[in-house]
Amino acid sequence: AIVTPPPSEDLRYLKSSALHTWLLGYEFPETIIVFQPKHIHILCSNKKAMLLEELQKSSKELFGLEVIIYAKARDDDGSSAMQTILGAISSGRKPNTCVVGWLPKEAPEGPLMEKWNEVLSQSGFTLVDVSSGLSEIFAVKDDIEIQNIRKASFLCASVLQNYVVHKLEVVIDEEKKITHAELMDDTEKAVIDPSKAKVKLK
Repeated sequence: AIVTPPPSEDLRYLKSSALHTWLLGYEFPETIIVFQPKHIHILCSNKKAMLLEELQKSSKELFGLEVIIYAKARDDDGSSAMQTILGAISSGRKPNTCVVGWLPKEAPEGPLMEKWNEVLSQSGFTLVDVSSGLSEIFAVKDDIEIQNIRKASFLCASVLQNYVVHKLEVVIDEEKKITHAELMDDTEKAVIDPSKAKVKLK
């Protein structure tokens, strides 16, 4: 069971978001995905549900997986759909015999994530940390991913060498005052706009 937090302007690495990008090529904030051997349950907003409907036909045809989407209205906390999902997980079994994987290190953010954690913790299911399992999945890279990693490494090294070091030298030489937050913001802008670090990514 993977749940993603609301969108944030902060640059951060979350395994839940990484899994969305890895599987779907896009991050779906405030979305719950529960994987079962023959079913995938997705709880999300109406707009995201419309985008994810494309998965239903292709998943059934290619893999025999049934994708069940629960579209949540803006004023709905999703608790009813969550109970339906928990019912699908247990399928009549005793709760303590059901094992659910989750990411306990990702602190709950936003009402949907908080509600899901509350419902899951009260379910009586055995909860297992799947962080290391996801790390093993992400560790396997194809040729395109390896190329992207090389470009990201080159970009980071170039930003440090061509932008950050130069900026620090100017600050020291001219005895300017700059906060760590300002330096971090400027560095982030250089990563987002590589031309500031004189980098061309082909």
